[in-house]
Amino acid sequence: SLGLHFQLEGARLGALTSAYPLGMLVALFVWPALSDKIGRKIVLTTSLITVGLGFVLQGAAVHLGWSLAAFLAIRACCGACACASP
Repeated sequence: SLGLHFQLEGARLGALTSAYPLGMLVALFVWPALSDKIGRKIVLTTSLITVGLGFVLQGAAVHLGWSLAAFLAIRACCGACACASP
């Protein structure tokens, strides 16, 4: 249904599914070092809160008619924050 909303077909539709894991891949190198410096509980709490906020923003992006680029940026950031939590 997101593909229909943004009028995507074929390879462009793959951007919707690849943005989240791409964000995870990038952040995979950041969270462990940050966890060692400031502590695991703070990192996990921050991760869960920002993922929840990211999901709300994704819903707002669709509901309010934001651009595909904005939606994908939010989705990638959400994936980056999600990789810190188990």
